[in-house]
Formats: sequence, structure tokens, C-alpha cells
Amino acid sequence: MKRLLPVLSAAAAVLLIGWVGWVLLFGGARGPRVVVLEQQGPVTAVRAGAPEAPAGAGATLDPLDLLQVGPGGVAVLSVGEGGTLRVEADSSVRLLSVDAEGVRVELEGGRVQATVRAGAPSLGVSSRGRAVTATDAELRVAVDATGAMGVVADRGELQISGVDGVTALRAGRELILPARGAPAEAAAVEELLLDVHWPVATTRAEVALLQGETRPHARVRVGAVEVLADAEGHFEARIELQPGANPVQVSARDAFGRTSSADGEVLRAAAPPLGRAEVVWGGAGPPR
Repeated sequence: MKRLLPVLSAAAAVLLIGWVGWVLLFGGARGPRVVVLEQQGPVTAVRAGAPEAPAGAGATLDPLDLLQVGPGGVAVLSVGEGGTLRVEADSSVRLLSVDAEGVRVELEGGRVQATVRAGAPSLGVSSRGRAVTATDAELRVAVDATGAMGVVADRGELQISGVDGVTALRAGRELILPARGAPAEAAAVEELLLDVHWPVATTRAEVALLQGETRPHARVRVGAVEVLADAEGHFEARIELQPGANPVQVSARDAFGRTSSADGEVLRAAAPPLGRAEVVWGGAGPPR
């Protein structure tokens, strides 16, 4: 029995080392858990190979799970100790990875808000190859139906990747990334600017050019015409005119769902009346 003790001790040591190594390599690599903390309205999860199912408070998400929040709904997720991700109504978020370095999600559409405290795992939010990463910050991210992406840094500095010429976004700034075109950075605002240059003179033209300013890359509807503002926020649209007063409604909407509208009119002069002339010759009749 005494001869077996060293062998048993060695075997136990090997097992202990193996268990510790497994925990370090695999148990620790899992990183933080992503759990639904709060849920209101329609919130569902779609898992690989499984049907869509409700995702209430306490539900855990695994990599590649898709969380969908319907109209009027909201879901708040934990993304590690000290971090939360709020998924707004009409939004879809896919969990890409969870590891010791942090949590990565793909925002397929809609809006999210996130808070990441110092010392918490980092949070990365991406869309179509563009990504923002927060380590100690508060941020908002939106993706609209056109694929345009908006990022607001409410606190701290964010790291940006996949965007030409932009690597960081500091607090109080907003980054607008259209599906096509150059990115635009501006001061963060709560209300959407819309300034329409209404013509002050009456025109005789059948078509008028209406111009104005709004947020960079916002979608603008002028009557029945929809255009996209440029990187400076300038837009213009041509509208057909009828004789007289032409009421026109202009509305703008950005990736965050902020809207603004303005009403005005464009005056087109009526066509001059067609006159009728008659020549009367003096005397008894026309000269011969």
C-alpha cells in the first residue's frame, strides 16, 4: 500500500493540474454571460436549428442567437458585470461572440443604447463591417432601412473600425455612416435640424428647385420626392408646379428615427390670358 501512495499522489496531482488547465482554457474563455435583465412587449429569440421563442427576463443568449424586439417592446441585456445593452423597439441584434475580452453583437436593424463601466468587459456593436467598441463609455447606435449607421458617444471615447479615416469618436460627438458615401461627424443633438429655403418670389416655371439643410445623410421627402442629404446636410429636390399656390410638405428622418417637418408653398403665376384683336378700318372701307 505504501508503494501505491506515491503513484496515487502523482495521479491526483495530474488530475488536479488537468482540471485547473481545463478551467483556465475553456471555463474562463466563456467570458461574461449575456442575460435578459428586463423585457417589455414582444421580445423573441431565434436560436440555430430551433423555432422562434419568447425571451423573457432571465433568458440567456448564446453566440449566433438573434434577439428580436417588436413594436412597442424593449429588452435590456447584461453584457458582463458593469455593462448593459438596451435594445429598442423594432430592432434585431445577433450575438456574435462572448469571450474573456468582451461581447460582440451585430445590429441588423433598429437602435440600441449601451453602458460599459470601467473594468467591465468591452462591448462591440457592428453593422456591415463597420464597428464601434466601448470599454468605459455610454453610447447609442442605430441602423436604418437603407443600411445607414449612426453612432453617438454620450460618455467616454469610442473606438471605430471599418471606416476610412475614422478610428475614434469622443464624447458629445455623432458619427453618421451612410450605406454609400463618405462618413460625416458632427456635434451630437437631440432634435433633427430642418431648414427649408422657401422661394419668396412667384415663378412662371413648371418645375421648382427646393433646397435646404438637415443632418448629414438624413432622408428627406419633399412632397412625393425622396432625396438623401449630402455629407454636409444639404439637400435639393425638383417639384412640379400647378398654376397658383402649391402647398409642399417637407420631412426629414435620420438613422436614429428622429424626425422633423415643415410646411410651405410655392407660387406659380397663372398663364396670361389669350387676347382677341380686331382691326377696324376707317372710312367707307379698306383702301384699294
